[in-house]
Amino acid sequence: QEKDLQQLLKIADDAELKKLLGVNLTSSSTTDINTLRIMWKKEKNRIAAKKSREKKANLMVELEKKEIHLANEIESLRRFIVEYDTVVESLLRYIKYSLSAEWAAMAENGLNRPGRMMEG
Repeated sequence: QEKDLQQLLKIADDAELKKLLGVNLTSSSTTDINTLRIMWKKEKNRIAAKKSREKKANLMVELEKKEIHLANEIESLRRFIVEYDTVVESLLRYIKYSLSAEWAAMAENGLNRPGRMMEG
C-alpha cells in the first residue's frame, strides 16, 4: 500500500493537482489510496475529455476554413464559366455573321459555295 501511495504521489506530484484532489496524501490508509486512485482516474478522464473537445473544436475551425475556401473557389469558377460562355457566344455570333456575310457576297457574285461559281 505504501508503495502504491508513493507511486501515486509521484504521478500526482503537482501541488495544484494535490490541492484539486483534496485528499490527505500523507496518509497511507487504504481508503485514501483508493479514493486517490478514483479521483486520479476521474481527473485523467476530465483532462482527456477536455483535450478531445479542444481537438474537435480545432477540427471544426479547420473544416469551416476549408468550407469558406471551397465556396470562394466555386464562386470564382462560376464567374469564369459565365465569362467563358460570353466569349463563346460572341465567337459564335461572329462566325454566324461572317458566314452569312460570306454567303451573301457569294450570292451577289454568282457563287453557290465558297470557291465555286454558280452553274448557269
